[in-house]
Amino acid sequence: MCQSDFEGLLLKALEIEKNEDDELKKILEAAGFNFVDLLVEKIKQSEIAIDEVLQLDYEEVLDIVTSLFSKNKKVPSEKAIRRELKKRGFNSNFSEAVIPILNETFNEVAEQMAKDLDSQFANKKLSRASKKAMGKWFKELPQLMKLTTDDAVVRAINDAYENGKGIRGLENTLSKMPEFNRRRARTTAITEGLSNYQAGTYEAMMQSDSVMGLKWLHTPGYPEPRQAHQALHGTVVKKGKFFNVNGYKARYPLDPSLPAGERIQCHCHVEPELDEKYLKGGEK
Repeated sequence: MCQSDFEGLLLKALEIEKNEDDELKKILEAAGFNFVDLLVEKIKQSEIAIDEVLQLDYEEVLDIVTSLFSKNKKVPSEKAIRRELKKRGFNSNFSEAVIPILNETFNEVAEQMAKDLDSQFANKKLSRASKKAMGKWFKELPQLMKLTTDDAVVRAINDAYENGKGIRGLENTLSKMPEFNRRRARTTAITEGLSNYQAGTYEAMMQSDSVMGLKWLHTPGYPEPRQAHQALHGTVVKKGKFFNVNGYKARYPLDPSLPAGERIQCHCHVEPELDEKYLKGGEK
C-alpha cells in the first residue's frame, strides 16, 4: 500500500469516527441530556484509551497462544489455558488508562449539574454506599471484560486444535474477534460514559436541597428498545428511592448494580423534580 492510499484510509477512518460522534451528540441532545459536548468528549477519550488497552491485550494474548501451540501437540486443558491468560496485564492496564477518565466524567458532570441546580457538589460528601458502589464497579469492570475475552480465546484455541487450523489459522481468528476491536471499545466507552453521567447527575441531585425526586426519561428512536425502559418513561421516584427496572432496583439508568442486559446500549436518563418553592422562586 502506498503512502497516499494509507493516508486516504486514515482520513476516511477519522471521518467515520467524527460522524459517529456527531450522531451520538445529536441523539443525546434530542433526548434532553445536559453537557453533551463535555460528555461526547469524555466518551471519545475513553474510547481511545480502551482501544489502546484492547490492542495491547491482543498482542499479549497472541504471544501466550503462540507459546501454548509451540509447547503442546495436543489441545491443552482449559485450566492450563486460563492459567496462562492470567499472566497478562489487562486489568492493571485498563485501570491505569481508563478509570481516571471515568472518574473525571463523573466529577465534571456532577459539578456542572450542581451549577444548574444553583448548588455545589462535593466529592467528599458522597455517601459511603455510593463510594463503595463506584469502587466496586471500577474494580469489576476490567475483570468482567477480561473474563469475556478469556472465554472467547479458550473457544478459539479449542477450535484451532480440533479443526487443525494451526497457529496461523488461530492468529487469523484472534485478529477478527470482537473482543479486541474498536467497536467493543466504543460500546464500552459509551456505556460507561453515560453511566458516569447518570451517576454524576444523581449525586448532584442528592446534594441539592431543591430536588425532591427523579424522573426517568426513555430515549426514543432505537431499534428494538427495551420495553421495561419504555414503560418507565415519565416515572418519578422520591429522592433516595429506587426505580424498578425489569425487576431490578436501580438508582438511575445504567446503574452498575443492573445486569449487563439492562445497561449495555441503554440511553435513558433522569432529570430532577424540583420542590415547588424553588420553581416559584422561593427562598433557597
